[in-house]
Amino acid sequence: MAIRISLAATLLAALALAACSDAAPAGRTAATRTGAAPAPSGVAAAQSSRLEALRTSIGHETQAYNIAIGLITDRLQAGTTPTNPELVALWNEAQTHLDKITADLGRLNALATEVARPAVSSTAPGRAGAPTADTGRMAQGRLAAEINSEIARQNSFLAAERPRLANLGYAVRVGRLGTVRTAG
Repeated sequence: MAIRISLAATLLAALALAACSDAAPAGRTAATRTGAAPAPSGVAAAQSSRLEALRTSIGHETQAYNIAIGLITDRLQAGTTPTNPELVALWNEAQTHLDKITADLGRLNALATEVARPAVSSTAPGRAGAPTADTGRMAQGRLAAEINSEIARQNSFLAAERPRLANLGYAVRVGRLGTVRTAG
């Protein structure tokens, strides 16, 4: 059974694709987004790389989630039967995308813990090379702030989307848009 996709759903998908590209947002590079100097080296470079990989993964999952939600909403607006199997499958897909975002958030938290650990330096303060150690600590501080900002952003997204998805689950069960009615 094929799902008919309306113009609204197609436009939503196109907007989501345009908004969630692999490139840095609004023409900004990773270095300008973080305010960082040229690419860090060593452990900090690996941590920055992991952060970007997690952002990319979250971006792809968010994009796929939004497309699934748009298709469900569009179909419910057009009218459907209660517990339509196609919509149930789309809802399950959307839930899977939120679960993957949650798992990536866990990896972001682990990365934040790793970055927050003090770096072991072989250079004692006041000796040759100390400015490099200070620069490394500043870069590590910026990276930690960037990761914490990403964690807050994703926590906010998940806190808003979980109830939205639950309401859509209800709508799929009854075959129309609406919110869950509570006793009271």
